[in-house]
Amino acid sequence: MGHAMKRVGKTIGNILKFTVGIGIIVFLAYKMRDMDWADIRQEVAGNWPWLVLGVVLFGVCLICCMWRWAVLVKAQGIATKFNRICGVFFIGHFFNSFLMGATGGDLVKAVYVSKETSEKKTEAVATVFIDRFMGLIVLMVLAVTMMLTRMDIYWDYVAFDKLGNPHHPTRAILWFMIALLTATLGVLALAFAQNIFERWSLLRKLVEKLAVVGRVLNRVYDAFYLYRRQPGVLFKALGLSLLNHLVFIVMVVSLGRGLGIELSYLTYMATIPAINVLGSLPITPGGLGIREAAYVLVLGTVGVAGGKALTLSLLYYATNLSWSIVGAFVFMFFSSKSGHSMREEMRELRDSDSDSDA
Repeated sequence: MGHAMKRVGKTIGNILKFTVGIGIIVFLAYKMRDMDWADIRQEVAGNWPWLVLGVVLFGVCLICCMWRWAVLVKAQGIATKFNRICGVFFIGHFFNSFLMGATGGDLVKAVYVSKETSEKKTEAVATVFIDRFMGLIVLMVLAVTMMLTRMDIYWDYVAFDKLGNPHHPTRAILWFMIALLTATLGVLALAFAQNIFERWSLLRKLVEKLAVVGRVLNRVYDAFYLYRRQPGVLFKALGLSLLNHLVFIVMVVSLGRGLGIELSYLTYMATIPAINVLGSLPITPGGLGIREAAYVLVLGTVGVAGGKALTLSLLYYATNLSWSIVGAFVFMFFSSKSGHSMREEMRELRDSDSDSDA
């Protein structure tokens, strides 16, 4: 009964978040009701090869992410074939995109990768979240670095409200990014500087009191701390993260060209990473609505019309969804290979979700 109530509560919460995201998009579209949408359709019709290139480049981004996760899994001593990593990654991508909240994509990846080992299940699960964290930290460093090179966007830009009063909407983004990065680097430095479970008696005693849970926490931390002793693995994973983000920017450039948006690559570098950080905040499913508002606000500072900025964000979202469909077919294959129907496989994943909440 308790698990059922938790699932219902989680589902209602995700529906509300999804509604908020859609509401933001509808509000933005309403504000741009005077936009010449026919002009955008004409641009798309004349520049469709750029859109195709953007879709292909997003696939390259996914390969970078799969490769990074494979590197982290192998470093933990877990023998898993790369094609298996790719399959599990695509399934997680599908769940994140289409079944937001029913069972999170990260949880699905954690369940499947834990089946690859009998002795290191905790470490296998930890790689999923370490992988996401590494991608995010590189994204934040890139975002803040590039933002500081374009103070005309994030500090000097002035907007006016309906009464003609000036304000600086992008300064808040700059301060938020700096604060978030500073806090994250501080936690990271503390965690990597020493084994806190060995050096801090308070944490050591807490782990001992928590028994099973404490041992799991200790093993998760050990999995994280292991990368400090393997700098080659760490730099390779961080390098793949940077490559992923740089290719992602090229992908957005291609989609932008498909809409007739003419901005330099450096301008995209100064804007897209910051937008992606905002879109990664767990406010709405997949950043829906938050991401679109960020595209409109930030790209508006460099002269991109609101309608085109909104369309660019939605084109990226559609590209993301199109690649997610691959995960649906992989999930069907995994289900049939395990002798389950898709419904049975979904039930097993849902039970895993309930166990993680318990």
